[in-house]
Amino acid sequence: MTTQVFDNYFPPDYFYGLKNKVMEENFKWTFGTKLNDNQTNNNDTYFVQNIYQNHIPLTFLWEDIAYILDKHLHATGVLRAKVNLYLKTPEIVEHAKHVDFDIPHKGAIIYLNTCDGFTRLDDGTKIESVENRLLLFDSSKLHNSTSTTNAIGRYNININYV
Repeated sequence: MTTQVFDNYFPPDYFYGLKNKVMEENFKWTFGTKLNDNQTNNNDTYFVQNIYQNHIPLTFLWEDIAYILDKHLHATGVLRAKVNLYLKTPEIVEHAKHVDFDIPHKGAIIYLNTCDGFTRLDDGTKIESVENRLLLFDSSKLHNSTSTTNAIGRYNININYV
């Protein structure tokens, strides 16, 4: 799969509706102490809301994700979908490199806000966190996330699909 980056991908009304659902004051987050299976630093934590896991839609955001999978990603199946919130740190923290699943699949990251955090791909490419950016990549290859230093948090939606 070729890595693709699309800026201003979603129409503004749709994007800001999705962003507001996630970044609203009453959004339900779960505190995560394990970012991925390769993590060795117990200080790397985040907040997450699983949207779809183990073949089960888990939140009201599933309708949005199903729409994106069908109309934008043309997926034939979904492995997982979740919203991530990486907190502000004094310096950028690069999290452990990992693969999302050990089977061939695709990844999509929807960046909900602009900040100095990024996604680093297996070839070293840095994809900056820019609001309404869509990253399509092979998430069965090593990659990693980061914290941010210049925003309250780094928000994104991560979708794994085939």
